[in-house]
Amino acid sequence: MGVEIKIQKNSIELFVDGTFWMSNYPEEIDDIKRVIKTAKGNCLVGGLGLGLIVQELLKIEIDHIDVVEINPEVIKVCSERVLNEKVKVLEGDAKKVFPNPPYDWVYYDIWILPSL
Repeated sequence: MGVEIKIQKNSIELFVDGTFWMSNYPEEIDDIKRVIKTAKGNCLVGGLGLGLIVQELLKIEIDHIDVVEINPEVIKVCSERVLNEKVKVLEGDAKKVFPNPPYDWVYYDIWILPSL
């Protein structure tokens, strides 16, 4: 099934293997705007998703953003949404990869699924 972006009338939704993963619903954007208020300098974002956090970070004065995404299909489908000279998208496990420390601001927007 893979990664799919569905563009609705008033929203964009990301599905991974047929499962709803995230969207740009107003609640999501409000949460992002709330958490980036302290962002500055060199930033590390765990999880790319639709790139919403990165898009909002680029609206404020930051120096650089490293994004670590574990799913290569998400990178393939969504990284074009965050193309910018300040952004570097890397494939890896955000719990283990710290590509360019030190960071002034770190945010993990990842799902940790329980083992079944």
